[in-house]
Amino acid sequence: SIFRLLGTPDERTWPEFTSSPHTAKALQLLRPGHKQNQLRDLFPREKLSEEGFQVLQGLLTCNPDKRLTAAAALKHRWFAAPRPAAAAAAAKVSALSFPVKKAPRIRFIPPAMPQKNLLKIPLAV
Repeated sequence: SIFRLLGTPDERTWPEFTSSPHTAKALQLLRPGHKQNQLRDLFPREKLSEEGFQVLQGLLTCNPDKRLTAAAALKHRWFAAPRPAAAAAAAKVSALSFPVKKAPRIRFIPPAMPQKNLLKIPLAV
């Protein structure tokens, strides 16, 4: 499934892939024609900006040596760039005035001690 979406790795994109022990078996399971990366088709520019796509593609790179780490991804300019939709939504929420209600105070009342059920058995004489 990953190779169908991201394309099959080759010597150029992931040199160690062909020497991996399960490569031959994985390639046999694929139908021909999975050489191209289909990620941009799934996330067109109308849905995801170029900067956002760079982050996504970096995180989903098959080659672990070229894969973007989470720490590096968070430093990417896409996370620093203001997004118009998010800014508009934040302004809309801050413009609303919600009444602040104080939460009711809950008192803990311990359960009553259960009465011991003592059976009085008469002793046989």
